[in-house]
Amino acid sequence: MEKAKEAVDNLYSFRDHYFEKFPLEKAIDKNDDVKKEMTKTVQVLEGLKDEITNKAIYHMLRGRALNVLPTFDPLAEEALSKAVKLDPKLVDAWNELGESYWKKGEVPAAKNCFVGALGHVKNKVSLRNLSMVLKQLSGSPSDKLKMIEESVEKAKDAVQLDIHDGTSWLVLGNAYLSLFFAAGQNPKSLKQSMSAYLQAEKDSVAKNNPDLHFNRSVVSQTSYTEMKGNMFKVIVSRNPQLNMCVHRELYLNQPLVNC
Repeated sequence: MEKAKEAVDNLYSFRDHYFEKFPLEKAIDKNDDVKKEMTKTVQVLEGLKDEITNKAIYHMLRGRALNVLPTFDPLAEEALSKAVKLDPKLVDAWNELGESYWKKGEVPAAKNCFVGALGHVKNKVSLRNLSMVLKQLSGSPSDKLKMIEESVEKAKDAVQLDIHDGTSWLVLGNAYLSLFFAAGQNPKSLKQSMSAYLQAEKDSVAKNNPDLHFNRSVVSQTSYTEMKGNMFKVIVSRNPQLNMCVHRELYLNQPLVNC
């Protein structure tokens, strides 16, 4: 089982630290390169299948590997669904299944997965994912504001569980930024957002997330149309598709990773 877990961890490390190994010019190839590594990892898992007696763990690891790309994969959903059926207390599987539903556009189902996972164990992944999906749920303006306020609280809880996790800081910064635009543009929210982004930049994984650079620039300039050219070049170089989806996080509350 340790070999299987190590293979999946290495796959995610390859994705998350891609720009520490390759130049920015390779950004356009990132998803293709990650997909190749994913295929190799799935083959490793299939070779170890008979050695893994806990089939819930096997399906969770296989689903997690298939879930590494930003696009929805039905095979990932299938594997993760099997995992939670075999072991309803497997929190990692619930988190991955929630992300799979999220990529599929089934936001309420994703929320249920994260809430369910938190019912078993309080963990940073469920909390920060719940923070993000809360902003995407439909409702009246007053309901939306309440959900954004709850989004901030969930992100704060995630940070408190691990103050060194840059991804949680990034999610908190995004939550404060959404609150700024939803609740009368209070300068305090903007300041809190920037503070969270500065913490996120200390982490190598979060630092390579284009969402961080884009939203930090929005905070600095208050409008992306006034964004400094050099900063925008860095962002687009790390996500060539960004020109088509720069509004998503701010105006549609959809994460840039899904663009």
